[in-house]
Amino acid sequence: MPYFVIFVLLVFSPVAIWIGHAALFRLIRHLGFQSVPPQMIALGTVAIGNGPIILASWLAALRRLDDSPWELVCGIAYVVLTYNMLGFCYLSVLNASETSLHVHILMMLWNEGRITSAQLTQKYSAQEMISVRVDRMISLGQLKKNKEHYVLASRALILVGRGLTAWRRVLGLPLNPGGM
Repeated sequence: MPYFVIFVLLVFSPVAIWIGHAALFRLIRHLGFQSVPPQMIALGTVAIGNGPIILASWLAALRRLDDSPWELVCGIAYVVLTYNMLGFCYLSVLNASETSLHVHILMMLWNEGRITSAQLTQKYSAQEMISVRVDRMISLGQLKKNKEHYVLASRALILVGRGLTAWRRVLGLPLNPGGM
């Protein structure tokens, strides 16, 4: 039974990370620190959360383990490693949503050496970005072209998008790209 309680605590820990991230993000912005990246706040949230998850695991389950000291050590290690892995997954999703264009531009600079502002504007013009994304959505079966119009072929991604938009609202992040 103690292992099931630990499992439940760990399953719900990403929700706690999300709530903590939202609260800490808003607090830091309220205090006037506008330039702190959301990724750093998320990393801090995960780090701070180690104490409460260990304490909750101890109070709910680990203190009941009396087979051997190694079982306790392994239980604590399991909780810490699993919690931080889930925190890393949370941070990875946040980071992908926040920095994908930044990373792409940096990779282009690394490969090319130099890029002019005009080249970036051409590559990342609204028309070019929409064209590339529409082609990708058609190839993935998310859109269909019906004469001169596009129509939804699948609503699955709409649900994911609504979830991500709600997540960004709770965190207080901008809903449009580049809208910091």
